[in-house]
Amino acid sequence: MKKFLVPVAAALSLMACSDVNDSIANNSHPSQTSVATPSALWKQLETDGVSEYFESNGVLHTGETSIQTNLNCKNSLHIDEYTLLLDEMEGIYREGTLVDGVCGKGVALASGEVAPLTINMVDEMSKGTIEFWFKPAEDFFNLDRTLLGNDEARIHFFVMNNLLVFQKNHADKHYYVMGPAKFKKGWNKIAGQWGDGYLSVWMNDELVAKIAHTEGYKPSNRGKPFGNLLVAGYKSSCCMEGPGMYSPLTTSGAYDQIRISIIPRYKNEGSIEDKDEEISSSSEEVIIEESSSSEEVIVEDSSSSEEVIIEESSSSEDVIVEESSSSENSDDDIIFFEDFDSGKNYGVTLIDGESGMAASLEYGQKIVLAALDEKIPRGTFEFSFKPGEQFESMYKAALVGTDESRMTILKVNDQLVFYKNLPDSYIKVSGKYTFKEGWNKIAAQWDGTSISLYVNGELIGETATTTVYTPSTRGTYYAAYGNSILVGYKSYCCTSDGEGSAYTSGSFDNILVTSKLLY
Repeated sequence: MKKFLVPVAAALSLMACSDVNDSIANNSHPSQTSVATPSALWKQLETDGVSEYFESNGVLHTGETSIQTNLNCKNSLHIDEYTLLLDEMEGIYREGTLVDGVCGKGVALASGEVAPLTINMVDEMSKGTIEFWFKPAEDFFNLDRTLLGNDEARIHFFVMNNLLVFQKNHADKHYYVMGPAKFKKGWNKIAGQWGDGYLSVWMNDELVAKIAHTEGYKPSNRGKPFGNLLVAGYKSSCCMEGPGMYSPLTTSGAYDQIRISIIPRYKNEGSIEDKDEEISSSSEEVIIEESSSSEEVIVEDSSSSEEVIIEESSSSEDVIVEESSSSENSDDDIIFFEDFDSGKNYGVTLIDGESGMAASLEYGQKIVLAALDEKIPRGTFEFSFKPGEQFESMYKAALVGTDESRMTILKVNDQLVFYKNLPDSYIKVSGKYTFKEGWNKIAAQWDGTSISLYVNGELIGETATTTVYTPSTRGTYYAAYGNSILVGYKSYCCTSDGEGSAYTSGSFDNILVTSKLLY
C-alpha cells in the first residue's frame, strides 16, 4: 500500500491510482560489469526505453498485493509533516516476490527483476531526502548493481567496486558522491539528501560520503512523460559516466519503505526530524584517523608549526590544500612544488617517501592542490609514483593533473597518456610504460614545438605541437576543480579515451611544475 502526504506546493507529481496502487517515477545509469540474467521486463526496458515502456503499459500493480492494517513498526520509516511520499512496497508490478519487510511486506527482486514505483519526480525540490530499506541477496555482490533511481540519474543509488554511489544529475551535469558500501546482514537503511549545503549519502544512519553542494533536485525535461519515474532493479547505461559506469545494471535483493521528504533528515550524528537543524561546516585544519568519510574539507594555509600525524587512515575525504609546500628545492623557476612534508592534513595516509613523507591513496581518495591559473610557455611537470596493489589491474587510473586536462597524466590500459588540451581540442602524447619496483619518476614536458612524456628518464612518447600550458577560463561548469592540481582523480571531462572518471591506487611524492626544461 502506498501512503501519501502531499503538502502545499508539493515537489512531486502524483498519478491517479486505486486504493492500493498509487503514484509514478524513473531510472538511471551503467556499470563496467556484465548484466546477470536480465528478466523479460528488464529486456523490454532495455529495448523500448523506460519512459516509452511505461507510457504504453502503465505502472499500476498487476500481481499480488498485501493489504495490512494495525501494524506496529517501531523502527520503520513513518509519515510526518515533512513527508512527501511513503511507499510501503506492498504490491507486485510484474516481477518479484512479497516477503516479510521492515514494516509489513517488502518486495524481493531476483537478479535481473524489475519493480517500478508509482511516482514521477517531475518537480524541482530545493531540499530533500530519499530513504529506503534494502536487504541484499547472496549474489548481489557478484556484480556492480543498481538500487533505485530514474533513468537520467536525476536521482540514482548504485553500487560499483564496493562503493555506494548517490547521483543527482542535472542536464548535462554530473553530481554524485560515493564511499565504502558497508552492508550488514538483513535490512539496511540507505539515504541520499541535499539542501543543507552538501550532497550526501548515508547507510544505517551513518554518513558514508558528502561533498559541498548547493543545487536542488532538477527533473529531466526532455519531453518524456515517464522520464523521471523511480525504478528498482533496472538502470540503462545512460548518465553514469560521471562516477565511471558505462553498462546497464540489474539488482538482487529486497526493498521496503521508500520515503521522500522535503527536508534534509540527516546530520553527522544520525537521523534528524527537526528541519531547522543544520550541518555546520568548518574550514579549520582537521586531523582524521580511521575515517571512511569522503567529505570535502577546505584546509586553510596555516603558519602553525605543529605536526599533523595521520596514521593508517582509510579516509576518502577530498581535502583542498590551498597552498603548496615550498621546500629547499624552490628557486625562481619553480612554479609549484609539493613534497607532503608541510605537516598539513592531506586527508590520506602519509608514508615514507623518496625523501621525507609521501601521500598514499586508495581507490576513491583524492587530494586537491593549488591551481595553475597562469600561462606557462615552456616547462616540465614531474612527480614520483609508487603503484599500489590494484594499479596494474585498473584499465584507467588517474595520476596527477588538472580537471580539464590542460595538464594531466593518467594510465589507460598499458600506456601512460599526457594531455595538454586547449579549449575544445584534445592534445596528447602517449606511450607504453614499464615501472620498476618502488618509486618511479614520471615527467611531461613542452617547449612550444613539441610535447613529450618520460618514465624514469626514458622518453616513451613525443609529438609535434606548438601549444603551451594554457589554463582553463570556463569556471567549474565543465570541470568542477578547474585548474587545481588533482592527485589520484580524473573526472569524466576532457579526455578522448571514452572511459569516464578514474581514481588511483598508489603513492605520490615530489610533485613539481617548473619553467625549466629538465629533459
